[in-house]
Amino acid sequence: MELLGSILGLQSDDIVGIMAILVVFAIPIVAVLTRHQQRMAQILHDRQGAQPLVTDRLAEELAHIRQVLAQHTIALDNLAIAQRQLATQSSLKLESRLENSPSAPLISDHPAS
Repeated sequence: MELLGSILGLQSDDIVGIMAILVVFAIPIVAVLTRHQQRMAQILHDRQGAQPLVTDRLAEELAHIRQVLAQHTIALDNLAIAQRQLATQSSLKLESRLENSPSAPLISDHPAS
């Protein structure tokens, strides 16, 4: 304590007073922290018993989500195939119309005014 007193320029009576004040404030802080730690340990202990139920439920939900995702993926693939078929049919019809229609002159024979 004398070393601390000489560094801070305090006498031993001052250091004892400061230490007493620190102990007075430290005791409630330690008590609060200890109580908090006990509560957290109890909560963790209680949750470990219920955890398998939660894990099973989450596994079921995940399986359902995967099933729905697979169904949506198939539906999107079918939609993309239908769109490609429609685009192909439309372009074939357009080509057929262009081939069967008389060709129009690209440059007009009429002089521009």
